[in-house]
Amino acid sequence: MKKTITLTFLCIILLFSGCANNMTNKYNDKLLSDTEYVKSHILGVWSSSDGEIVEFYSNGIVVNYTPVKEQDIANIMDDVMSDGGSYSVESELKSIGYSGYTIPEPDSYTDEELQSYTNYAQNSQNIGITLKYNFWGVIEDKYISHEFQNEDTLIIGGKTTLTRMKNDEPTIDDNISGLYINEEDNNLGIRIIKPKSGGQSYFDWVDINKNLELYGECEIDKEKITLKNTDSDDFVFRRNEKNLTEIGSDTLPGSNMTYKKISNLGYMNSLKGTN
Repeated sequence: MKKTITLTFLCIILLFSGCANNMTNKYNDKLLSDTEYVKSHILGVWSSSDGEIVEFYSNGIVVNYTPVKEQDIANIMDDVMSDGGSYSVESELKSIGYSGYTIPEPDSYTDEELQSYTNYAQNSQNIGITLKYNFWGVIEDKYISHEFQNEDTLIIGGKTTLTRMKNDEPTIDDNISGLYINEEDNNLGIRIIKPKSGGQSYFDWVDINKNLELYGECEIDKEKITLKNTDSDDFVFRRNEKNLTEIGSDTLPGSNMTYKKISNLGYMNSLKGTN
């Protein structure tokens, strides 16, 4: 009798063990397929209901911005530059952001992360995983959920819904308007705004890590960009296809560091077709 009970108990254990393994394999397979789906579908241009544009690039950069009309840009800059001639002030144009992102490989998950994904998969019919966002030391890295309701609807962080505008990765060309970041320090960025109407051009130069910002008017020709009326006289960046190199001014030498273009900011209507 005792032997029969022992064998029965052992069979029950093996049965539950087999079920657990099947369940684990099921969600491991789903994690693999979800990861591949996100990799192949996240690139492109997305928009939110409030007009924000989000661009995902294959180099691990994501750029977000809210389109600003040409006249709005001019009005904002006029207000800023009439403030006692001060250019180093809190920006009213902080509508452009960028960060790094990583899609974790399934075999890099910790046991805790695997359990978290399993809990999610058991309660959702969507395709989704958590992406790691890198803010280069300004704030801690963040892990944010990305769920596809379908191939054209993406939910970020469980609350922000994006609708696909373009399937392909955005083009980055050598037109001057756009967003550039420093190759050696990603916290340093400069955006160049050259309206397609041929009106006044503007720059916005930031050090995110130090919360510093300098912006104002600039002059643009085929070889260089000249930042006007800065504290160090006219400050020059040399143009080189999709890059800008920091040259400096008569009173302040530049670092000679290169800023690479990471976005055309192509959905800011006032910038389309500029060069």
